[in-house]
Amino acid sequence: MSLVTATVLCALAGVVFGVFGAGGSTLLVPVFVYVLGMPVHEALAVALAILTAMGTVTALAHARAGHIEVGTGIAWAALGGVGAWLGGHLAGGIPDAVLLVLFAAAVIAAAARMMRVRGLDARREAEGGTRRRLSRPASLAAGFGVGIFTGTLGMGGGFLLVPALVILAGVEMRRAIGTSAMIIAVNAAGGLAGLAGHTSPHWRGVPVLALVTVLGNLVGARLSRRVPVRRLRPAFAAFLIVVGVAILARELAGLSAALH
Repeated sequence: MSLVTATVLCALAGVVFGVFGAGGSTLLVPVFVYVLGMPVHEALAVALAILTAMGTVTALAHARAGHIEVGTGIAWAALGGVGAWLGGHLAGGIPDAVLLVLFAAAVIAAAARMMRVRGLDARREAEGGTRRRLSRPASLAAGFGVGIFTGTLGMGGGFLLVPALVILAGVEMRRAIGTSAMIIAVNAAGGLAGLAGHTSPHWRGVPVLALVTVLGNLVGARLSRRVPVRRLRPAFAAFLIVVGVAILARELAGLSAALH
């Protein structure tokens, strides 16, 4: 029964990623840890593997539509992949409970970011990003940092990547969403490589979870053209806050009990 529940939730995560272009990966690690009972580092590895597949499929779809800034994407993905590899190594040495506390904090931060962009006018942000464009080294450093984030916490970081590409690299919003998918795929693969020496996941059943997540992503991409994404964003952000606070409360209580 838990596998069925996990399958449904992975499909939902894919739909969320497809609709919002971010946020779906925040659901993967909690599903694997709390529904399937995976050890935390194993859950991170499986989440990164699925993110690699989902990011690749999404990036290919955007590439066909011409919505990827290839030069910027390659540069950010190259540095981000190295950062993610380093992040995977870092995650291997962090205790499970601490990783989950950091993950919960990142989920809450993602939700806060989603609430900030409620009602965002894409053209205005794109124009603002062009005016505030930073130097190339500074923008690439941001890509490296997002890579570390992905490799350490098993989250794609789309909520960081899209605004960073717009504001720091001056990429137009639609292309920023497509380019971020390309970067997420490379970052997730790098994080998985970095984590490989610290855990040996049981891959049985993972291809099915990856498949339903990718299919959910394709469904979500279609829905994004028909549903009021801006109106749904605050509700999903509120849901993420509940998830983040629940994980935080549970893990902090466990840490407190262990210390006493």
